[in-house]
Amino acid sequence: MRNISFNTFMDKYVDCGNKEALYRKDMFNFFRNKNSYLALELIDKASKGGHDVATYAFGSISIYLGGEYSPQGVKTIGKMK
Repeated sequence: MRNISFNTFMDKYVDCGNKEALYRKDMFNFFRNKNSYLALELIDKASKGGHDVATYAFGSISIYLGGEYSPQGVKTIGKMK
């Protein structure tokens, strides 16, 4: 039986565009690795795939990062119902 790591397993789902895997990897990248820009890229994909929590997280993280990202974050949060 082949033994693969959790990260390898999740990477396979991310590569397939699985929105839950994209969201989870994003949260890991943002909070654990402090890789905010990769996190935004992944969460944007999950959000565009219809993951509601990812949409909220994308808006929140964008506002938190500030600068050029802040207006997009405000716009994203404003569109949520």
